[in-house]
Amino acid sequence: SITSCIKEVELDLPKHEPRLVVHTLANPDSLLRINVRQTVSILDTSKGIVEDARVLLYIDNILYDTLDYSGVNGWYDAHQYPEANKTYKIEVQHHSIPTATSSFRLPNVVTIKEATFTLGELLNEELQPASTFNLKIANPAGVRNYFELIFHSGGINTTQQIAMAPYSFFNMSDPSILADGNWDYNPPSIVFSDSQFNDGEDITISVNLGYASYSTLSDGSLQSNHNYYVHVRHITEAYYNYSRSYVVHFFNQNFTQNTRDPLTLVFQGDPVDLYTNVDGGFGLVGAYRTSIAQLTVKQ
Repeated sequence: SITSCIKEVELDLPKHEPRLVVHTLANPDSLLRINVRQTVSILDTSKGIVEDARVLLYIDNILYDTLDYSGVNGWYDAHQYPEANKTYKIEVQHHSIPTATSSFRLPNVVTIKEATFTLGELLNEELQPASTFNLKIANPAGVRNYFELIFHSGGINTTQQIAMAPYSFFNMSDPSILADGNWDYNPPSIVFSDSQFNDGEDITISVNLGYASYSTLSDGSLQSNHNYYVHVRHITEAYYNYSRSYVVHFFNQNFTQNTRDPLTLVFQGDPVDLYTNVDGGFGLVGAYRTSIAQLTVKQ
């Protein structure tokens, strides 16, 4: 049996000193956008949107642009598509909050050498058809590399993309995925590093997907009107570190729907500090480059 009681206490909370929160995920296919917010006190229910910041963009240490406020949810727009081999520095100034800065460089393009999807090759724990995804990508030598995998399917005559959820994967045993240590926290995508491979050695990944993660007929065979794709993002180290900390942070939160289950409420994990690479503030300034391959399907 479980019993509990409630006791009201008075807390003398210290004065909240706001800090800037800066977010962007830059890629060469989109104009650069910076989201600026501020931390708020525990009693403040606002979203902390900052509409009067001065956001400066430096390229190779030369001031390039002062970003315009879009008028929506703290987004500031640049007039620049990020380019390779350049260092981008973001400086956010405010009249009453300390300045925050961060920087990024675009990763290299990833070469996808193989991407296959074998349907119905295995059965999962419920004896339903499962499939194997195999990927081989080039691994640039001389540096530590970080990657993210995103899957989707879509009809041939439509632009609609249907996400293939990682939680539909089962029997995860690939050492390069398990080495990152956050697979048990239901990640929305797969992030991993090349730490399990020799410098410059091609990276090979093999994961099993449950039948619910793609569109099939009742016998597990592929629907003829669907194509399947993998997005391989070459991501910055900051993106990688933030993604790993966010997955654990999000998993350990107590949501309203969880409070109906006392055991979930009691045994939920402890809060986790989010990674940040913003000096003088919080948030993520990261970047990525995407390579997309249509999966070669084997039945």
